[in-house]
Amino acid sequence: MHGSVGEISAAEKINASYIARILRLTLLAPEIVETILDGRQLAEMTLAGNLTRPAESKIAQLSNSDNTSSLKGDQMRSITSADAKNNFGELIDLARAAPVAVTKYDRPVVVVMAVEEFERLKALGKATKATMRRKKEKR
Repeated sequence: MHGSVGEISAAEKINASYIARILRLTLLAPEIVETILDGRQLAEMTLAGNLTRPAESKIAQLSNSDNTSSLKGDQMRSITSADAKNNFGELIDLARAAPVAVTKYDRPVVVVMAVEEFERLKALGKATKATMRRKKEKR
């Protein structure tokens, strides 16, 4: 059992501000939770929207928008480099949930993702190379 947000953050290796925002969701009325779980919530009611402070940042606004592109069936958010710079902490929180493309002059230049996803992709690449090498050796 953890006695503080700091202890949870250290134990789970997750940003303390993110933990604090997630914990606020436990205060939602049961009817609201049930509506969300049934998929009957209003379109503008999103997790990212409910995690932000009243003065919503540009990244939070973008996380609620339809500014996404398809990536193998998953949705990848896209934000400008200026917004990424000005709201870096929130960018990290978003990227832990799903990769985020950062654009400059309306062109994607980098993707920010959780280290776990990066490690998974790296291992997948190694496995693919090894498979291709074995197939080539059999020829």
